[in-house]
Amino acid sequence: MTNRDLSSAVALIEVLPVRRALKVIAGTGGKQELFNFILSLVSEGDEVVIPSPYWVSFPDQVLFAGGVPVFAPLDPANNFRARLRDIQPHVTPATRVMILNSPSNPTGAVIRERDLEEIVRFCADREIVLIYDETYEFFLYGDNRHYSAAKWLGEFPETVVIVNSMSKTWAMTGWRLGYGIAHPDLISAAAKIQSHSTSNPSSIAQYAAIEALEGSDEEVRKMLEAYVERRAWLIDALAKIDGISCLPPDGPFYVFPSVRSFYGRAGITDSASFATFLLDKARVAVVPGSAFGSDDHVRISYATSMERIREGISRIATAVASI
Repeated sequence: MTNRDLSSAVALIEVLPVRRALKVIAGTGGKQELFNFILSLVSEGDEVVIPSPYWVSFPDQVLFAGGVPVFAPLDPANNFRARLRDIQPHVTPATRVMILNSPSNPTGAVIRERDLEEIVRFCADREIVLIYDETYEFFLYGDNRHYSAAKWLGEFPETVVIVNSMSKTWAMTGWRLGYGIAHPDLISAAAKIQSHSTSNPSSIAQYAAIEALEGSDEEVRKMLEAYVERRAWLIDALAKIDGISCLPPDGPFYVFPSVRSFYGRAGITDSASFATFLLDKARVAVVPGSAFGSDDHVRISYATSMERIREGISRIATAVASI
């Protein structure tokens, strides 16, 4: 198996009967291609449905384009996995785009195949463009599987858009290389925007990406094995801290624990003040859940060494015990 097999969209595009009806654009990170597509699709007053919790840049990109971000809260009891039943009530005649991120940053949620298909067909029936961000597609735990919306590109080439990045799976964050797959008309519009902003991504980064996609996946698998170990230890350690509750994430390398039980004590009123408390008392940095649209939670990354994770959790446990 090569790394090309790990990229669902790339693998599917190779066998799609409408391959010539699709185009690919490469840019300086997946974030840029998301931005290019939003700018290409969204006009003043257009609504963009964003399941919540969400990645921090989604709403700001919509606002920059003059659109209106509309948040669709996902059910924490379902581990924040996106379902049509949670999203549909927030769709209106003004809805132009929907942004779906799976596996999710910050929750780690992975959408189920049937739920994804329902959303894809729902959007197609209403001529809503679904931008599917699958940046973390390789980071999956247990029986969880990643399903790419690229599976339906052949059927709905005008309403399915794929965005991915080399940053996470291949640890190429600093190389700044991402890509989008979409209908030629949309790629053309995105390319015009990109040509007047960053132009092409570095040719060196593009050659490195080809090597990553076509080369051995040994290092990627080693990275995933390390994340499996860290995730297991972290979930168990958090469960032992009184007042913190955390469901095991389906994927990526974040946990999204609820810290609401501490609100109203020691000057803590929300996720931002909780994060400030930990920074002051424990010298540990977490990201407030309010940045992702869920103020009951904080995000903790385990994309670091076990030594740092153990030390960080020990400091957090000591700090909250003093509340």
